[in-house]
Amino acid sequence: MPFSNLTEGLPEFNFPNYLATFAPRVFPTRVIITYPPYVSSLSSLLREVESEVLEAYLIVRVALSLSPLLGQETEAWKVVRELKEVLGGLKKGAIPDRSEYCAKQVSDTMGYVLLFTLMTSVEMSFS
Repeated sequence: MPFSNLTEGLPEFNFPNYLATFAPRVFPTRVIITYPPYVSSLSSLLREVESEVLEAYLIVRVALSLSPLLGQETEAWKVVRELKEVLGGLKKGAIPDRSEYCAKQVSDTMGYVLLFTLMTSVEMSFS
């Protein structure tokens, strides 16, 4: 779909300003929308939901996704861990080793970079 159709179909969201925070001020001319009714549904949801409700939802989503990155002694980490224990059937108090968690986060995020670095250093040592 043309980018202009997306910006017109979802006027509540300022796509040019949003995209400008990540990239130069060159915007795509076409975008891939796998489910076209999503644009109009999101637009009507943003119009109809009170801004305080939307703000609270976004804050909770950010808190849930980022609190595992905090130290285990923080209140936010403890609350999310308790929620995961209750909803996920995890054993209460069985906390994995923090170093293993951090290593997994790095591997999940930058695994390809670390692999490339390792491969490059191995090739150099054989040269």
